[in-house]
Amino acid sequence: MTNSHPYKSDDVHVTLENIKANGIDTLVISFNGVWKNLAWFSYFTELKKEAQEKSLDVPGKIKTEPSGKEWAFRMKPNGSQGYAWLLVGNDFTLRIGEWAIPKLRPNVMAEISSAMLWHFGAQEACSFIINLLTEMGLDIEVVKPAALTFAWIFSSPKLHGTKI
Repeated sequence: MTNSHPYKSDDVHVTLENIKANGIDTLVISFNGVWKNLAWFSYFTELKKEAQEKSLDVPGKIKTEPSGKEWAFRMKPNGSQGYAWLLVGNDFTLRIGEWAIPKLRPNVMAEISSAMLWHFGAQEACSFIINLLTEMGLDIEVVKPAALTFAWIFSSPKLHGTKI
């Protein structure tokens, strides 16, 4: 087996007929607001402490009222990008700051996976996270997209690596 460069040629042009599917690959959303329920901070602190002692991810679960929504995640033993807690789920990841009111950074950053985005769509995926955070006690004031990555699936293998 040899390593070869992707096919590159000036005679290949991407057309609408070559694109089998397109959509959002990843979406990062920031949430600014005020936490009304700080009990989650204690829960996250305990999980993170256990994860650090074991040097492994620790399973956790968020169940909210009144909807009874559940979200299973793995608490990482480390924070991320200035956020105290890193909660990784199958469909999205939450970075949560250890502050009740927004400071220089948003309270929460959510990175939504391509699987969730392609299955439910961006609007429904965002709505799920907004509802989850609201029911957890975050009084959301501002929701902003922070990053967006597009995905394109081409019908021709010759187009792999082709710039659009």
